[in-house]
Amino acid sequence: MKKNLLKSAAMFFAACAASMSLTAQTVSYPETYLVDIFDAMPRTWQSVSEDNAVVSNPARQALNTKISYVKRYPYVVSNPARQAMNTSTMVLKLQCTGATISGAETALALPAGQYGYAHIMMYSETAVTPTIKVNDTDAEIAAPAALAANTWTDVVFAIPAASAIDYLRVNIDNTADAPENPVYLYIDNVVLNNVSEATVKTIATGAAIDPFNYKSEGVNNQYALQNDWSYTKMLDNYTYGSTITFTTGSASRGMVEYNGKMYFPVRKGGTEDNPHQIAVVNGATGVIETSIDIPTNVFTYQLEVNAGTDSARIETAAVALPFNDIQKDQNGNLIFSNLLTSAAGPFEVWAYNVEAGTWTLVLHEVIAEVEGFADATVRFDAFGVYGSYPEHLVIMASNASKVEAYKWVIENGVSQGMEYIVLDDYKGYPETSKNKAVNPGTAPRIYPIDDEYFYLDGNATFPTLYNSEGTLIDNFYQDTLTAYSNISKSVIYYNSEDEFDTINFTMNEGHNGLQEFELTNAETGEKEYFLACAARNTVGTSASSYAIMKFADANKSFRDAEFLFLFPGNGMGGASNAYRTAAVTVENENDYTANLYAYTGENGIAKYTMINMELANKAKAIEEPVAVENTTVSTNKVYVNNNVVTLDNKANVEVYSILGQKVAEYKNVNTFSLNSGMYIVVVDGVSNKVIIK
Repeated sequence: MKKNLLKSAAMFFAACAASMSLTAQTVSYPETYLVDIFDAMPRTWQSVSEDNAVVSNPARQALNTKISYVKRYPYVVSNPARQAMNTSTMVLKLQCTGATISGAETALALPAGQYGYAHIMMYSETAVTPTIKVNDTDAEIAAPAALAANTWTDVVFAIPAASAIDYLRVNIDNTADAPENPVYLYIDNVVLNNVSEATVKTIATGAAIDPFNYKSEGVNNQYALQNDWSYTKMLDNYTYGSTITFTTGSASRGMVEYNGKMYFPVRKGGTEDNPHQIAVVNGATGVIETSIDIPTNVFTYQLEVNAGTDSARIETAAVALPFNDIQKDQNGNLIFSNLLTSAAGPFEVWAYNVEAGTWTLVLHEVIAEVEGFADATVRFDAFGVYGSYPEHLVIMASNASKVEAYKWVIENGVSQGMEYIVLDDYKGYPETSKNKAVNPGTAPRIYPIDDEYFYLDGNATFPTLYNSEGTLIDNFYQDTLTAYSNISKSVIYYNSEDEFDTINFTMNEGHNGLQEFELTNAETGEKEYFLACAARNTVGTSASSYAIMKFADANKSFRDAEFLFLFPGNGMGGASNAYRTAAVTVENENDYTANLYAYTGENGIAKYTMINMELANKAKAIEEPVAVENTTVSTNKVYVNNNVVTLDNKANVEVYSILGQKVAEYKNVNTFSLNSGMYIVVVDGVSNKVIIK
């Protein structure tokens, strides 16, 4: 619906830009008249409430970092239940604390008397019956029924025939509960049309927005991070037995993102009545879409029984502890492995092609049957892949019992044999040296990044880079024997009292998970290199959290990496996670935007978006900006003082976000204010980049 609304809005503004006076001339009515979508700060809604207050800013993000402000209700806040087809980043909040009606109204630029219905997306934490009013002469129009609490609903108001709509006013009444219990109403997309049915489906709530304030980072504050949705123990909306239909937390130990969806292996009985499954979660909403039943022949193999006897036979055997971990290749395959607890058992890797829905056995290896490994002590909790099956796929697994790794290369669908890699433990260093690698410990994870290099992250280790010879190339260390570098950060945020506070945070080794990603300057082709990784286990400050590190350059030195973000700032939760899963998958939405999907076993799932605002501006600006802060452009000079923008002469002004979305429009002005952030300000058709600090 959002795309259709935006398209209708664009058609409307293009058609009506030259007719804003709207006298007796013929008016062309678009099929859908978009009144507001609240993605941008609305400028035209006025309060009809007596409520006045100094309120904390509940939508403090990269472009709006004020601690508090005086505002007459209504005011714009982050969407409290953003999901499914209601994905606005902002909504209008109305509050009624007294026994009288409160609300908000806006004048309509287009005389809309020919529209028969008003559609308003509404959400309330209590069951209330909102009303609207369209002019001074007609009576209030009540919603067909009371809102269902905690549910986004497209409320359809029938407008009396021939009503001369002068304005649109949304009201709520708190007579029953006033004044002890304030009533809140959130409104989102507001459209007029002639369709009597709800045009946006009713959406049940569930996902929450991480309330932590993420301060912009980088030398120019160009990096912004926001949460799109969260289901976590910390936010008290995550129960792994119901949220994503996992039988128990420990039955789902991995996650990858593919084409905007999150895929989780779910180990169950493995029978036709109780098959293993893949849980599929919508990456835009966090809501489970479906569960894919896995055929009962997957993770089975042919076993010779009683060899050399008259009763010799071939039986089908099931692999123990299947579907323990999940990865993906570059050909649209989800790759699965089992939990291997003994060298005598088979280690299997299977591929599921998402588009074709087909399963293929990629690898079957019994390590004890490899020459020289009959007495090997081996445990594989997780594995990693690089490349594409069947052409060229690298499979690696790290031993939880020793400082060693195993590697297989699949060429044209055929394994080239097992490679054994003894990992460098810097034996020449003192035992107390932080440079010295140790047994990775419980549930280590391994990530080949090409044919030559791989990361290893274990319960007892930080992310560490090795080469194919097992040489330790880099990890989080300094030249001294005890001090680690850049794993600590003072995170500044706003507390519940709306005051600055600080988290003194230090990463620890307990959780395992990481992924590299890149952002690209579309003009120059220059790249920026990042690492998202598990930052904290289930104990201590910000339990079950992640970090985003920025490498200084293509060398990707840990020593020079900058700790950008800690997320969630308050952590996902402290529920025990003995299998140490902290999976993070990063997918580039475009050159300047990275979507980060996170899963911490027992504690939750979430999606975050990180953006380089400077790169976004280069890609999205109508023209190359030539004015920053107090510099000038064109003949009408643009000045910035705090959050006030001033022009030499009055002009028509349009303000766009760095993503190219219009956030404000002014007619014949020479001064206006903006919240903190980066904008494209178009003055009489000339674009200027403006930074409000």
